[in-house]
Amino acid sequence: MENKRPGGTLKQPVGDSATRSQLLPIQTNWRAVMSKGYFWPGIATAVASVLLFGFLDSSATYTVDCPCKAVVNGQLMQGMLQVPVPMYLIVLALYISAALAFAAYRVVGKVTAWYVIPAVAGFTYLTTGSRLLDIAHVLDFGVKDLSNTFSPVAVIQGFFAAGLPEEALKAIPIGIGVWLAHKIKDRNHFMWPFRVVEPLDGILLGVASGLGFTLFETLTQYVPQQIVFASQHLVSDSMAGGLLIPRVLQNIAGHACWAGIFGYYIGLAALRPASATRLVPIGLGLAAFLHGFWDGSGESSIIELIVAVGSFAMLAGAIMKARELSPNRSQLVRSQVVGVSQTAGSTVKSQTAPRPTPGGSMAATAGAARSQTWGQRSETWEDAPKEPALEAGGVNIPLTVGVRITESQVPQLKSSAGDGVVAIVAANPDDVRMIGLKNLSTATWHIETVGRGSRELSTGRSIRIERGVRINAGEWVATIK
Repeated sequence: MENKRPGGTLKQPVGDSATRSQLLPIQTNWRAVMSKGYFWPGIATAVASVLLFGFLDSSATYTVDCPCKAVVNGQLMQGMLQVPVPMYLIVLALYISAALAFAAYRVVGKVTAWYVIPAVAGFTYLTTGSRLLDIAHVLDFGVKDLSNTFSPVAVIQGFFAAGLPEEALKAIPIGIGVWLAHKIKDRNHFMWPFRVVEPLDGILLGVASGLGFTLFETLTQYVPQQIVFASQHLVSDSMAGGLLIPRVLQNIAGHACWAGIFGYYIGLAALRPASATRLVPIGLGLAAFLHGFWDGSGESSIIELIVAVGSFAMLAGAIMKARELSPNRSQLVRSQVVGVSQTAGSTVKSQTAPRPTPGGSMAATAGAARSQTWGQRSETWEDAPKEPALEAGGVNIPLTVGVRITESQVPQLKSSAGDGVVAIVAANPDDVRMIGLKNLSTATWHIETVGRGSRELSTGRSIRIERGVRINAGEWVATIK
């Protein structure tokens, strides 16, 4: 069996002449290319840049209704005005929000359907502009105004006037996710990815909801106010763009961050229902306090810096703890924005060097532990330890921890989660030396084991990786070599 090589399998022999596919690399496996983590972010950046150039000197606008202040007959008045917002600013806000959503998705590390984040963000965008926000403001308990200077009273005012009602509104999609977890049992249901069964689910939906809330506030209130101000005072409206960028970027330590923190507690309550009556109020109070602290800062840069850094640090700690608590930890990808995705189990094991046997030989060391040392020591391809592989139709797929088998590699199978992954190699959480192949497809596998007969492997179950095991799933037949 050919050993694993850095950068992938050596597919072309070394020679003096370039092949046609080498001269024209566009002739490649596009399904595999599109599955790479960098592909769609790169495409989105290319599209956004072209749109931004197109709208840079364009008069194209989108009219929004804004509760703006304007000078009428020499008097400052407030009312609903129709304000044209340049399409350039709308594209810029959407692109920055999408970049933050992608970063949050990668850091959380739980694979889900692509439509979850935009759907939740869109839902909160719409609910923020509906009567639901007015209903949520019953939690302000009559506190409406905020102080212009920082003080403990200003923080309390911010806690009630903005913190409690707005954090409660942003948590609606997370609450729906908890409800869906009790109602939907079919993994193929399109609402399955919206279920909240653990803290990571709550964090991801909370961040998405916060992004939608910020988009609504920014594009229908703060930016239009700047445009109205500029037109009333006959000055440049460039301040609108200058305000938009930090407001949307502040999501990382603002609305999306606070909603993600509250989402952690809601997800923890879903995982520990006996403590729900204590966890949910704590989460709401903490998120509302951070929110109120920001709004009560009196625009003091020092106070805002303290709140922003503290908020982000708290979200980072919540993500790390959520990953530790996750019942699906072996299926999580590495918590990072860029780079190769690996399961959490492989991340831990890659830091563990193989231990020799009492006789001094490493030959008896578990194959899973040996394989994780690749790239950490100097080895030639010929000296590298042998690894099991899945052979199907003359194609070998190495079975090391973190490897994902996709629909592009096995066209006969369909992913049960809709993310293109039909199987994954993961370590046993109780014994990291034992690795298994988990069925993530819609089909039930017929397994023939060596000396132990045969059995059926349904979706979500795992089979221990041993040479000689034969897998039969309809038209797909594979053997572990």
